Amino acid sequence: MRDVHLGDGLILPSLPTHLPGLYVHGLRHAFCTYHFAMHGNENLTAAQAGNSPTVIHSAYKGLATKADAEKWFNVTPLAARTDNRAR
Repeated sequence: MRDVHLGDGLILPSLPTHLPGLYVHGLRHAFCTYHFAMHGNENLTAAQAGNSPTVIHSAYKGLATKADAEKWFNVTPLAARTDNRAR
């Protein structure tokens, strides 16, 4: 297993690299990880992801912090930035 580094300190949590379709589902896994970390509500995340609360809780709990989730959900394309962050 290995982490995928997305830049700006964001990391897609370790997932088995031998699973078929890992990259096809990578954004789905990242969304579930960071959504659950942001809201701490497996029922809400399950409803958004079309999964069960039990699976969300067992698969994604503790993989990211709320601060990590805030960074994840604030990722924007460079061209869309309206602040003075470096491009």
